[in-house]
Amino acid sequence: NDTPLIHQTPSIPLMFVQHEKRKSRKMTTASFLKKSCRNLLVLGMLELAVFLTYLNISYIFPSCEKTVKLITSTNPISEKIYINNPKMEPDRVSEYFATKLESILDEVTTRAFPRWNEHLPIPCSQADPINWWKNKIMAKPTKRGYMFVREMKTGSSTVGGIVLRIARNVARRRMVGHTTMCDVRIGHGSATSLEYANRIQDESFLFTMLRNPQKRITSQFFHFEVSRRKVEPSDENFQNFLDRNNLHDYYLKDLALLPVNNDLAKKNLMRYNPATIHPVKLNDLRLNLTDDIIYGYDFIGISERMDESLVALMMILDLKISDILYVLKAKSSGAFDDGAFNWNCTYIIPSYVSPGMKEYFKSNSYMVNTQGDWMLYLAANKSLDLTIEKLGRSEFEKQLELFHVAQQLANSKCTQGIRYPCSASGARAPVYSHVTNATDCLWLDSGCGAECLDSLESEIDDLVARS
Repeated sequence: NDTPLIHQTPSIPLMFVQHEKRKSRKMTTASFLKKSCRNLLVLGMLELAVFLTYLNISYIFPSCEKTVKLITSTNPISEKIYINNPKMEPDRVSEYFATKLESILDEVTTRAFPRWNEHLPIPCSQADPINWWKNKIMAKPTKRGYMFVREMKTGSSTVGGIVLRIARNVARRRMVGHTTMCDVRIGHGSATSLEYANRIQDESFLFTMLRNPQKRITSQFFHFEVSRRKVEPSDENFQNFLDRNNLHDYYLKDLALLPVNNDLAKKNLMRYNPATIHPVKLNDLRLNLTDDIIYGYDFIGISERMDESLVALMMILDLKISDILYVLKAKSSGAFDDGAFNWNCTYIIPSYVSPGMKEYFKSNSYMVNTQGDWMLYLAANKSLDLTIEKLGRSEFEKQLELFHVAQQLANSKCTQGIRYPCSASGARAPVYSHVTNATDCLWLDSGCGAECLDSLESEIDDLVARS
């Protein structure tokens, strides 16, 4: 009849429940229905989703039709498998998640990260000229400057060094106060602990770097457990490491932008464990956190696409190619670390994935426990593609090629003779050696070889001008 469907069926309004922040954003009819389809499936209203598909509404959101086909092909409607049934067996819940992961990823928010507002100077508030490098400063909340949320084992030491050079080079060009460094944060610390939700957006730039979650957690296990704590790299120890440290959905917890004055939200985030949350609430929480992070950050790079990420960052902030150069990796397997653990140099044992770990990565429990991180990682990867297209594919490729030429120059001239906190033989430089010039690094093992890279600026500028 003519009565709107929403008024006929009491349960249907649930499909229109949207996250508060989404209400303030422009959403096309197609994207709104796409989100609604996802909510239908997550809430378990499979028959209604199929019904809408049969009404030929699916052409508006094909991913809904794809999801329905995937689910109905393995779980007939007559079985009435509802994801919001608390009595549903864990294995069947995880099978459901695994089956619809690809389709749900189609629903996750992605966007092209915009260029910095050309009418505003890029961020450069004055840093403490003497103490900017101290750990207590790096761990202190700030509202201004460059905010790099440093995720573990994502190439963050290398990127952190690039961020330091950017903060220093921009300060020198703009001659901010009496310092040669813009306010900057590159230490390990969550976005919540550093209160980045309270930042002044026109005077700050918030970004991070993500890595394939499976590779990241493997690297973290071998770095911190096997190499530093001498734990045997057994399958049992690996899974105990994950459970003991509650590292499931690590990205979502560490990057979440929670209100500074919401202590309850912070406490709940600290207790966040996918194994203890109802599947429906868990999926909605993951999608909302992913949405907040994608829109709340000014840029998110991908470790496996390091050079593309750096060039995109350069173009977004209108920097020079010489600002984003680097030498080698700050820490890598088969070499010594930064010497920060007990102030001794530790040899990093090369990581590997055992047959047992491979089986675990294929398991339903791994899928359920890490789906949030995969959502964010793939959303960020797609957002990088969108960003490149928005920056202009042809211009981006030109800048990327120039960067590769400049990086080859840096590798040929700046990789030899660099003094790191830990030498190739494992000898430790004096504590805080980056302050006493006993190393060639700006901070711990980040920004190493900075002076040599700086000396290439004019040569690279000429290269860019000739292009």
